[in-house]
Amino acid sequence: MDWTRLSDQIQKDIEKNMSSKRFQHTLAVMECAKAIASHWGIAPMKAAVAALLHDVAREWPLEKQCLYYEKANIDGFSFCAQEVPALLHGPAGSQWASDNYDIVDKDVLDAISFHTLGHPKMGDLAKIIYLSDKIEVNRTYNGVEEIRKWVEKSIDKALLLSLDQTIVYVVQKGHCLHPLTVETRNLFLHKLQ
Repeated sequence: MDWTRLSDQIQKDIEKNMSSKRFQHTLAVMECAKAIASHWGIAPMKAAVAALLHDVAREWPLEKQCLYYEKANIDGFSFCAQEVPALLHGPAGSQWASDNYDIVDKDVLDAISFHTLGHPKMGDLAKIIYLSDKIEVNRTYNGVEEIRKWVEKSIDKALLLSLDQTIVYVVQKGHCLHPLTVETRNLFLHKLQ
């Protein structure tokens, strides 16, 4: 697949269908993902495609997200539909990307699906998109600089730190923790010990 050509097409398409704020975030995630991918020897334009599509469904009405989510049939996400429906946009966007751009690359589709919650089966590209979404240049929360430093040393350590930050944030907000996030965090904690 010509990832560069596809990236150019997707960028034109999504600019018309996203708010300006979401589009600017998406471009920042893309630039971050390309840099991290290059650092770790992953095709940067493949990362660009996944990054451009990571939030493609984020601003859709819930009904449309649910339609694509159900078609995606991804294990472990059923909790989202009941507790935190906004998290459906990852799997929904992945299915939409497959349907509309004929993307069949599992790494790209998983990266789009898993970017909100993490997943125990995350490959390197999924880790890159997850982290890029959390550390793109416009993110300013406490701890983001430490994650940015670790992303160049150990992508797994950076992922663990980011998952920890997410868990603390969700708990402080009084929201439900998704079991996939906890499972992913624990897996990477044990992997790094």
